[in-house]
Amino acid sequence: MNGVKKRKKRGRGNNHTNRVFLTMIAIFVLVVMSVQLINLYQTDAAYAKKEMKLQGDLSAQKDRQEELENYEAYTQTEEYMEGVAKSKLGMVHKNEIIFRENKD
Repeated sequence: MNGVKKRKKRGRGNNHTNRVFLTMIAIFVLVVMSVQLINLYQTDAAYAKKEMKLQGDLSAQKDRQEELENYEAYTQTEEYMEGVAKSKLGMVHKNEIIFRENKD
């Protein structure tokens, strides 16, 4: 009978060691998961900040695109062509008189 009791005590000792080991593993897993969760929150915050910056850039580029489209439409007008002809080519209409300043 003594042998039977000793086996039970060893079984209880192993059971207690197993519990401690499992508890340590569980704590380790929780610590690792907590660190990973913190890293994920930091990464998410960085991505959110980057997204806001890119949204601002996108908005600025859309405004620039609209300006360029308006300028393109303006360059197709008669008024623009006359302005370029007068300023760069020195052309005038038949009934226009040009006054120039003396640079004496």
